[in-house]
Amino acid sequence: MKDFRSRLSRMLSPFSNIHRQGDLPDIFIFSAPRTGSTFLMELLAAQPGMKSINEPFSMNYAHTRRELGVDNWRDAVLLPNRREVYGKYVDRLRHGRINDFKSPFWGEYGRFYTTRNTFKILHAGEDMIEWFEEHFNGLIVLLIRHPVPTVLSHKQHPRVDYFLQQPEMRAKFSPVHIAFAERILASDNQYDRGVLDWCLQYYPAFINGVNPRWTVISYEDLSVEANGAVRFLEQRLRLSPVKNLSKLIGTPSGSTVQSDPSTVAFFNSGKATSDRQFLIEKWRQDLAPGLEKRTFEILEGMGLDIYSYGSLFPAEKYRIPAHLRA
Repeated sequence: MKDFRSRLSRMLSPFSNIHRQGDLPDIFIFSAPRTGSTFLMELLAAQPGMKSINEPFSMNYAHTRRELGVDNWRDAVLLPNRREVYGKYVDRLRHGRINDFKSPFWGEYGRFYTTRNTFKILHAGEDMIEWFEEHFNGLIVLLIRHPVPTVLSHKQHPRVDYFLQQPEMRAKFSPVHIAFAERILASDNQYDRGVLDWCLQYYPAFINGVNPRWTVISYEDLSVEANGAVRFLEQRLRLSPVKNLSKLIGTPSGSTVQSDPSTVAFFNSGKATSDRQFLIEKWRQDLAPGLEKRTFEILEGMGLDIYSYGSLFPAEKYRIPAHLRA
């Protein structure tokens, strides 16, 4: 029955959504994996007329490999004519011309007629965010999460060896930071390489200060300060008032199946609307001695101050405004 529904959904996909671009600019979320990006995308998907486009640059999808003309992570990172390929690809996505990314209207957040897109971009474009903003006249969201739980919950880092081989990406880094990164890449310490992967993804946007036009939001504020974080996003992204927020934050996101058993049990217990602190501090349980300290030695070596040792939250300049916090 499941296979039948899947085949039927693919057959009906060309007729499941009509998209006509409206006056509001599209939203581009840039983040690392396992940072709450699915929850953020689902929150935005609840907006009237919104269409969600999930991970259009992931090599895990056959349609992405087909559209980009590459079939592995290395070639995707080192794509020589990225702007030309990305420009044509994203334009086709924006105007609903690729059926694989259409949101069926019979799904929870699907709509038959849409006028605005949210792109959840993982695995691409970290050094091209300004180009995305200008080329597509989009609003940029940078989603961050503390590096320790991000690395602990994301075991695969398929691009980490190729970032600094991409000439445009490499040009964003200082020689000192390149040398530091290459020493870690030469090691076989998988945790250190995971932290470096986190650093490489955020470095281009944060190393010289975030563009004030861009919206920075953290997993921690979305978890603990949900009401204030949503009000902040409404203001910055020109959203309609979000309704049924308690339902959204009390329901596990589509990526929770990848979470550890304690997170699944937390949502099943019904505590998700009253005890959100658990979500941002549970990683400290049974943490190997010295691991947090080692994490911040790597962040310091890469010149990043997004988070600091001993703190659960990002630096104050990357948090939602104080007046929006409970």
